[in-house]
Amino acid sequence: VEQQANPLLRNKPIGVAAYDSPKGVIIAPSVEAKKLGIKVGFRVSEAKKICPDIKILEPDTQKYRFVHHALKQLLNDYTDNLEPKSVDEFVLDFKGAPEYEPQRAGDNLLNVGKEIKTRIKDEVGDYITVSVGVSKNRFLAKTASNLKKPDGLEIIDQNNYKKVYSTLELMDLTGIAKKSLTRLNNHDIHTVLDFYSASSHKLKTIFQSVAGNYWYLKLRGYEIENYKNVRRSFGHQYSLPKPLKTLPEITPILTKLVEKMGFRLRDSGYKTQGVHLSMLYTDYTKWHKGIKTKKALYDSRDIYKEVLRLFLMSPGKPIKVLGVSCF
Repeated sequence: VEQQANPLLRNKPIGVAAYDSPKGVIIAPSVEAKKLGIKVGFRVSEAKKICPDIKILEPDTQKYRFVHHALKQLLNDYTDNLEPKSVDEFVLDFKGAPEYEPQRAGDNLLNVGKEIKTRIKDEVGDYITVSVGVSKNRFLAKTASNLKKPDGLEIIDQNNYKKVYSTLELMDLTGIAKKSLTRLNNHDIHTVLDFYSASSHKLKTIFQSVAGNYWYLKLRGYEIENYKNVRRSFGHQYSLPKPLKTLPEITPILTKLVEKMGFRLRDSGYKTQGVHLSMLYTDYTKWHKGIKTKKALYDSRDIYKEVLRLFLMSPGKPIKVLGVSCF
């Protein structure tokens, strides 16, 4: 978007960073910067060691929001079932649309993808690239969109899924991080094809939850019903204006955070059976702990009692950032 807005930035390594200072964190490197090895999460100082000439920009949220709304308006022409996943990612669900019969859905949606890519260049910006993935569920569609970034158009279906899986690493799959990778490796699952071939029972044993069954279904193209409506947690975090340590100092802030969290929980029609407290101290060490409760909690006062129990277990060092969540 920045390169679209300013032609002088095109074809050059640039990074959007939270702050244009050596300790600022890069939140979006350009394609040119990525090719040099600069990634999201790099410090500005790290990026400049790799590329001294990299141009660092601070975020222009109004500009990005404008493009987000332009994309959303364009995509609404194709389906009413449109879900923004972030400022730069959308899911288009064509289930039930009569013009996309199952036997021709892949070809038809690839044509839709081509048309969307052309229209974005014509109507939003000629320098903006978009990767489109087509598949039977949102997980595989996202996997397909990642195959040929930054400007791909790919499909994963019953004709090619094993071929695609054979080219991927486990951590190429959205949702598989180092912890999950270790779990899978410990059970002799080292490739995506191994992952696909594992039984539902084995995966439930590995993940020790229904998440194993979800992976079994997602890899086979099934959509998890109501997946997009599943809310897993509510939380709030607060950066303290000055370091605080004692309970009397912390209590007013803790109460306010729990009240806000409890209101959102009740407003969404949920109860909770898990509470989590996290703290970043002034020496930049972290402490966090979560507990499951015996009964479902609804009232903020009951949630606060559990949060307070957690706080009393903490080391008691000066606090820089305080966060509470329920799950």
